[in-house]
Amino acid sequence: MMTNENTAKLVTDMATKANENMKQLGELQMNLWNQLVQKQVSTFNTVVEKTMSQSQAMSGAKNYQDVVRGQIDFSRQVTEDLVGSARESMDIVQDAGTKYRSFAESTVKEAAAKVSKVSKAA
Repeated sequence: MMTNENTAKLVTDMATKANENMKQLGELQMNLWNQLVQKQVSTFNTVVEKTMSQSQAMSGAKNYQDVVRGQIDFSRQVTEDLVGSARESMDIVQDAGTKYRSFAESTVKEAAAKVSKVSKAA
């Protein structure tokens, strides 16, 4: 049978667990945010570096064919880098999805166990 003392303990336990869960969720979100921002900064730096090297190559071009070859090489390199960066970003997002799913499953499992315990006690 649920007494006032048991009810108060149950409410306190649930509030404590909810607070812990919100903290864990916030940490998951901050981790994902940091990883994606780092990837974005890295990608931006790569594009800037490639653009700078392209500018230097174009200033040293001796004829039209050198310019065209330089543009083709530049396009290929930037495309490869951006595709690689996009793949890495997708890996980050997929990993985050797995972590979120695991978090949600464990939270629901814990809540179901609490409800079952309370219903048996009542």
